[in-house]
Amino acid sequence: MSTDLYGIRVLEKDGDTLLLQVFITYSDIETLPGSASFFLMALRGPARDADPLAVELKALRAAGRDPDLMDAERFIAEASLLEEVHPGVADFSEAGAPSPSPPRPELDHRGRKPRHRDRDAAPLWLHHHGQERNGGLGGWAHEDRLPRGLYFVRVTDPRWIAHLVPGQSWGTTAYEM
Repeated sequence: MSTDLYGIRVLEKDGDTLLLQVFITYSDIETLPGSASFFLMALRGPARDADPLAVELKALRAAGRDPDLMDAERFIAEASLLEEVHPGVADFSEAGAPSPSPPRPELDHRGRKPRHRDRDAAPLWLHHHGQERNGGLGGWAHEDRLPRGLYFVRVTDPRWIAHLVPGQSWGTTAYEM
């Protein structure tokens, strides 16, 4: 069993487009994803074997192709980061609003950037064993404190996202390639 690196939530779905929120749910990940291959892997996660995306990816693999590396653009037309939030890094004003840009992190005693979370705080990542939480409509512990991004994703065919519904959430081991 692999540990999820990211959490995905479908905020909106309209035809061939999605508005997704992507959470960093693993403590060693410091940057948000952005590649078509990441989104292809992530969108495959909650698909059942009979869903069009899963069927097409299986056929490509059977033909000796690796769609994550070679054919991601065949499925993902666009993936744009619209907004990025790093609550553990951002400086919050008295009103509670994040500053426009996070301060540059200082280096620790070993010359490394500090992590995005306080090591003494409760764990911010989730180990919810299984792809979906609360029937796919749940959330993550302390998700308001997790680094996250808001993404506009457009697929090349609405069939590739037919299995998704607004509010659906799942963890993924997808990664940047």
